[in-house]
Amino acid sequence: MQRIIIGIVIFVSVVVTFLVVFVLLRKYILQIKTKREAEIKQSIYEEIEDKLFSLAPEEFTNYFSDPRKRQYIYDVLKEMVVENGYDFHGIFDEMNFTHEMMERVERNADRQALKDLSLIKSPISYDYLCQLLQSDDIELVYRAGYALSYISLESYQKRVVIDLLLQTKITKQRLMEIISTMQPSINLLLEELEKQTSQREKIILLNAMKQRVIGYTTRFRFLEKKLRIQNQVIIDQLKGYIDDAEEVAIAALDVISDTRQTQALDIVIHAANTWENPLVLAAAADCCSKFPPEHRALSLLYHLAQHTNYWVRLASFESLSKMGEEGYRQIFLLSMNTEFLSKYPSTYYLIYQIISEIPNMSVLIERFKQEQYTNQDRVLNAS
Repeated sequence: MQRIIIGIVIFVSVVVTFLVVFVLLRKYILQIKTKREAEIKQSIYEEIEDKLFSLAPEEFTNYFSDPRKRQYIYDVLKEMVVENGYDFHGIFDEMNFTHEMMERVERNADRQALKDLSLIKSPISYDYLCQLLQSDDIELVYRAGYALSYISLESYQKRVVIDLLLQTKITKQRLMEIISTMQPSINLLLEELEKQTSQREKIILLNAMKQRVIGYTTRFRFLEKKLRIQNQVIIDQLKGYIDDAEEVAIAALDVISDTRQTQALDIVIHAANTWENPLVLAAAADCCSKFPPEHRALSLLYHLAQHTNYWVRLASFESLSKMGEEGYRQIFLLSMNTEFLSKYPSTYYLIYQIISEIPNMSVLIERFKQEQYTNQDRVLNAS
């Protein structure tokens, strides 16, 4: 029995030793293999970098014709796209990588292959990706839309994609991101907006439009004129949406105010005078900070800062704090209004918080106080 036990112990020891040696040997082989692959990849990376911008796609394909290096070439190209945002779709197409990725998606709905199409950015994949936008698989739909947003498309193709996207169940926020990434023209977005009857679609397009609006602040006079004309078109076509549903009105106000034109301020003031909904009023207050600190904007914010709703007051004070000294002056005047503050004690803290973040506020307060005393003396002397 003792011999049997000793034999079992020896056998187990041999097996364990063998397994340990096997694991260590396998680990060593993997390290050698990984190191070798890294060296090959680095070598190919340097070679590609050298030839990438000097050879046409056809010449590049002929130069890198070794099938053993094919996967390395694909990985390196992808890595360079991720790192630098390059568009190498001509090379991906010529080397047949684009069709390979589409075939992988077609065969087994390969998510990684579909994700890769957004890096490849090839117009060849346009029709196939549009087809995927009509799939019942929401993840495929989202990734197809994402991939399409990175392809350089013609205006009519962007219109088709936007129409298809708006029919999908992709969330509003994701749709806004996809459409904004496509960078459709203002005119295209305005035309698409005009066709919509659903609140959801209007909000999506208005938010996508916001990324394309530029207030005309430029030193180039010809460009300033062009932007002014474009912004006037935006105002004229969007002002009607101020009387739409609450969220639509807020989105429209945000876009209109980004033009920073006088007429845009007129519309913001009109919205504040016609809406009672606190969310719309808070949005109007936010918009005021985009304009110069002129009397009408300051007067509106002074009025809204005393609103019964906390969020309207908060938005008003924050806008005033962004408008420079004239805005600070209104905050100071509100801080002196004890009747108003007695109704809303929480506003004491709000004012203190804003004042504490304003540079040189103590100096400004002394000046504002002096102005108050001077004005009071003038009133007394006049009487």
